[in-house]
Amino acid sequence: MKIKIRWREIVFGLIFFLLLGFHIYWLSYGPHEDSYISFRFSKHLAAGHGLRWNLDEPPIEGYTNFLWVLIGAVVALIFPQGLPQIMPWVGIPFLLATALIFKKMISWSHQENKYSSWLFVLFFAASGPLAYWSASGMETSLYTFLVLACFYSLQRHLASGEEKFYRYVWLISFLAFLTRPDGILLAFILALYFLVFKKGIWKKERLLPFTLYFLVPFLLYNTWRIAYFSSLLPNTFYAKATGAFLLQLKKGLFYIKDFSLTYLVSLLPLAAYLAIKRGKKTFGLNPFSSLTLLFLVLSTLSIVVLGGDYMAMYRFFAPLLPLIYLLLSLLFLDVASSRRANMSVAWMLFALVLIGTMLPSTPLEKFIWGSNKPYHNGCYEGIKTERWWVNRFITIGKLFRRIRKSPSDTLVIPGIGAVSYYSEMNIIDYHGLTDRHIARLKVKTFGESLAGHEKTDIDYILSRKATFLMGYKRFSPVTVTADHHQFEASYVQGDPQRRKFIQENYQVKNVWVEDRINGENGYIAYLELKQQK
Repeated sequence: MKIKIRWREIVFGLIFFLLLGFHIYWLSYGPHEDSYISFRFSKHLAAGHGLRWNLDEPPIEGYTNFLWVLIGAVVALIFPQGLPQIMPWVGIPFLLATALIFKKMISWSHQENKYSSWLFVLFFAASGPLAYWSASGMETSLYTFLVLACFYSLQRHLASGEEKFYRYVWLISFLAFLTRPDGILLAFILALYFLVFKKGIWKKERLLPFTLYFLVPFLLYNTWRIAYFSSLLPNTFYAKATGAFLLQLKKGLFYIKDFSLTYLVSLLPLAAYLAIKRGKKTFGLNPFSSLTLLFLVLSTLSIVVLGGDYMAMYRFFAPLLPLIYLLLSLLFLDVASSRRANMSVAWMLFALVLIGTMLPSTPLEKFIWGSNKPYHNGCYEGIKTERWWVNRFITIGKLFRRIRKSPSDTLVIPGIGAVSYYSEMNIIDYHGLTDRHIARLKVKTFGESLAGHEKTDIDYILSRKATFLMGYKRFSPVTVTADHHQFEASYVQGDPQRRKFIQENYQVKNVWVEDRINGENGYIAYLELKQQK
């Protein structure tokens, strides 16, 4: 039997993998700072301690990625010390699987264009958010995969009526919810369509799969979760999403504005040209396109209401990008198949779109978009910033691993990820992501800070009498004293009672540290609890 080699597909595939591989290599630097929070929960779970942040405290839901924490726990069981090395690699197969599903959705919709799907998959190779977050050690790539897999199942069910794809829709929706709470939007939109709009709540073939594959697992999981953590919602929700709605709205609007300028504006010339070519049919949406757009709109609104995110490469919008690229690609092929007009202009605009999508991943970002913003880090420049901080936190974590007297020693620090993982100490999060009291404060004491870094209660923190108080994370060429501006800003803020408390109970320690990863050295200063007489 003679095997037919599809050389064109092989060439397209090689180009895609080379571009994507280079892009990931160019942007990645290992686990993101926040990924270490999940790693700590995974490590404790694998060791039999349950979902605890500090081993001598009750369980707390200081994460929003349960399924990813479970995956991390499995990795920790096999490789107890290997989470930071292995988990960034776990996300890459999910990105490749997402790209494969993307290709299948295009090929299945336009079977006469066999090779065009490879060209549109180049969006994945050019998109910085998809490349960067796939190797970050965080759940973004898994969530992106589940979102697109759900819409693929929806597409197949709407077109063919096959019931197995309808069951997949609900099962994948539940898995997406386990990966990130945002996944509830998938179930909400699909339930609205199938059970309400299509009046399926009265039909067994519609209601039963929803009940078995989503509703029952959803209720069982949340019953366990609420009982286990003694909390209705994750602790991170209280820390990030409560306390200042108008301020969150302001930050969220800035976030979507900057994302749109960076990654959506470059799509507009091609989208406008295709809309003109298609004419009146452009706004005739089918159910699949309508549901996709509704999900994009509701997801965007939820991001705005939550106040956006501070991390580089627009983490919250990354899972939405494949759907945006999919709608644009399907519009392109619709125009190409419905009209025999010359598409050379469209292909030229498509090439420009790919270039524009790739630009934020280069040093040119600083000159075009202005690098880091007040409420969030940028793209290429933002990655450089976060890379520096992760390296510094790793250095600090290893420092406290050496100087601690016992694992039960407690450290207070803003920025808890890598420090908590490498120090293996009790950690009090200065901003409350893993602390019930701080998270539930009704006001945000640092209103203009980055998202997730807006609450604290200094008097409460001091009352805990932690072994170490950390505030100053940059190196100093000389030793510093207790009146250093970072200690003042973090733990005193002009209050004489706090200053007196620190003077009576803490002493300043200066340690010379070499940060070999960042290529810097100097003194790190912290406050250490005096030995009680």
